[in-house]
Amino acid sequence: GSIAESLMDHGFETSKRTVWLMEGFTSYLTEPELTVLLQTVIKKLSSSTSRILATWITSLSKHNNLPTISMHKSFYSDPTSVVLAGGFTKPIHIQRLSDVAKEVQRFEHCASDNYFLTCHEK
Repeated sequence: GSIAESLMDHGFETSKRTVWLMEGFTSYLTEPELTVLLQTVIKKLSSSTSRILATWITSLSKHNNLPTISMHKSFYSDPTSVVLAGGFTKPIHIQRLSDVAKEVQRFEHCASDNYFLTCHEK
């Protein structure tokens, strides 16, 4: 069965608010694969106030020759345009990962300005 069917079979309730966490995940799918996931699973199963939290590797990473691995299939200049496919139209928070690291005083682990942390609501 599908991911959606499996979740439903195990008690997932579509009427309840859900937080979808896609940390370190988005770049491992092509943009068409991520769009299918958003449209056929996440959009279908999400109530009106559900949220997506995600990290994204920006397109600048590829162009600036920053470290990426062969498994990285996609890079984004505008993550909001991608989550629109899942019906998540309200950007709640978009921040560079390096700014998050500075806020929590984790400078030594600061990824770079080429990664985003986002939160969108349906």
